[in-house]
Amino acid sequence: MARSGKLIKTSREEELSKLIIAKCGGLPKVIAAIGESLQAPYKWDKKLLESLNAKFMIMLETDPRFQCLRGLFTRMQSYFDGCPDSLKPCIFYLSVFPLGHIIRRRRLLRRWIAEGYSRGTNCSTAEENAEKYFSQLVELSIIIQQQQEPPSSADVWKVNGFFREYIISRPMQDNLVFALEGRRSHNWQRAGTGQHLAISSSWDGDKIVFERMELSRLRSLTVFGKWRPFFISAYVNMELLRVLDLENSTGVRDADIEQIGKLLLRLKFLSLRGCKYITCLPRSLAGLKQLQTLDVKGTSMVILPSYVMKLHKLQYIRAGAILPPSVTEDLPAEEAGAADEDHMTSATAGDDHSDAMVTSQLAGEARTPAEEEPVQTTTPWSSRGRDMLVSCSWLSNKFRCKRRRCSGVKVPVAAGIGKLIALHTLGVVNITISGKAILMELKKLTQLHKLAVSGINWKNWSEFCSVISGYVHLETLSVRLGDNDEKQKEREDLCCLDDISKPPKTLKSLKLYGGNVHVSVVWMKQLGKNLKKARVQDLELAISTQENIDSLVQLPCKDMFGHLCLKPIEDGKLYYDSLVAPWTRDFFQAPDLKIDCGSYKLVIVFGGRMPANVEVLVVHCSSTESSLELSGLEKLENLKKVWLKGSYSDQVKEHLQQKVGELVKKPVLKLEDQHTQQSAPPTPCACLKCLLN
Repeated sequence: MARSGKLIKTSREEELSKLIIAKCGGLPKVIAAIGESLQAPYKWDKKLLESLNAKFMIMLETDPRFQCLRGLFTRMQSYFDGCPDSLKPCIFYLSVFPLGHIIRRRRLLRRWIAEGYSRGTNCSTAEENAEKYFSQLVELSIIIQQQQEPPSSADVWKVNGFFREYIISRPMQDNLVFALEGRRSHNWQRAGTGQHLAISSSWDGDKIVFERMELSRLRSLTVFGKWRPFFISAYVNMELLRVLDLENSTGVRDADIEQIGKLLLRLKFLSLRGCKYITCLPRSLAGLKQLQTLDVKGTSMVILPSYVMKLHKLQYIRAGAILPPSVTEDLPAEEAGAADEDHMTSATAGDDHSDAMVTSQLAGEARTPAEEEPVQTTTPWSSRGRDMLVSCSWLSNKFRCKRRRCSGVKVPVAAGIGKLIALHTLGVVNITISGKAILMELKKLTQLHKLAVSGINWKNWSEFCSVISGYVHLETLSVRLGDNDEKQKEREDLCCLDDISKPPKTLKSLKLYGGNVHVSVVWMKQLGKNLKKARVQDLELAISTQENIDSLVQLPCKDMFGHLCLKPIEDGKLYYDSLVAPWTRDFFQAPDLKIDCGSYKLVIVFGGRMPANVEVLVVHCSSTESSLELSGLEKLENLKKVWLKGSYSDQVKEHLQQKVGELVKKPVLKLEDQHTQQSAPPTPCACLKCLLN
């Protein structure tokens, strides 16, 4: 239908158009060919749309209207014919996931390993081979990385729509995946010919239909959407099943998984991630002697049962309870909703995004926002000397909300988790209750590559550092520091990463949340060049000399610092410049810059090679005797706010007002009332000279 020369589509036509575009996988040639076939003045060919949606690949390969795509299909067929036997099953396995479904990288790799598609060799492990296969599929654009909204570190992907349609259109001898979806219950007889069954949220079949299926050859069962108790029962033969993936399935309860350990003895992969009604694992689970992967993150489990420790082939354990209703009920409605939404995003989409954002809820130490006090995060200059540079804390309500959303699980000490010598991924373990005893068990897990813990405090810090020093293969470390102990708040020198005498040189990712933490660049440099990612909330680096400033660009993970404090130790001139490495785009990133004048007379010159991300400038004076002269303030192109604090003179105030007034982009100038302000807390500083040598 047309109106005023414009094409108007019905809601069904709009829906079909979106589905077809998704199936095109972003390939311009395919999109153009379909667009040409639909061309007609002011009219949509709805019948063609319906046919394309139902028989997408068949029509593109056989319909004369798509003759221009014959060369594309010839090349694709040639590639698949010559595809290595080791990679081909990994490609066809992707059709397990629905069109547009978001897939975590780790979920897919662990499934490949459980299926036997990726095996260890004399030269490489099964994990390394799986990573290699994954990279090859990325290079071929068969799988595409997805950007999260809001941005996060979640490693999530989806299958290219066109390649997915091509895969599922291949003959059954190549494609062993069968999907139950919609009203296609008349195809249920074909389920017995496949090795992998995917049950879509749209499937409307019933118990009678399901129990009549021949599933004795089934190797994997994946449920998307609503769980139904008859999927696993004595009436359905799945004794060869290796993979049971119920991630984000709704309605799964404790009683539903009771039969798993009795009927599925060959299971190697079990995922209950995001099944929020799961509170415990059945005792029958101890019978799964072949189990390699256990993922119960995002459930309501707070204790990892002792019989799990009898599964000596376990390589991968992910856990972490969801936020209990008793905690959210005290939050305002909008905050409680945000907390739940944030939890589901982190617990189900990102493998590493929220591993360390955990609480001491298990120990009964959770408090409402009204009871919670701000955490002191300052460290006097004299407490650790000038080789300390980091002070991190939870300062914003945003992070306080997030930290309650997930809790680590208790691991019974007597169960002996140290016996799981094949384990290479473990988290999140709550150390608070078992303390030093559980740390001694963790020390036995020398093959760990990834570890996430919560409940670390000044009482167990020394033992924790000793444990980490013994991990020579550790690649990822996530730590949630406990901050509910009053003694801990009073200690000025707690939790120094330098106490880890032998930092793992294989470490690629370091995440610290909560409490006070200090670290020297000497310690960070011992990590080598492997460290690619570091996340510490409200991390501040304090510098004092010109040599410090010139060395900033040499630091690893320059984007980990949220705040930079310029704290001179004598009168003089400092050039805040050369923060961008020559001939590269590498630069020191800190959106907040603080100049702590103390009682000195200073001249600060902002040079030409400045990063453009400085948005806030804070000037703090400790005495009216101090003076400050700024030059080149216009170099801070994105400056949005200037804040004058402390005991400042009229001369400093007038100078700052003049400089801000001369800027083209007028940032906000805030002058703090000297009569009502409290004295500023001391700021930790560091001498980068001793840290970089």
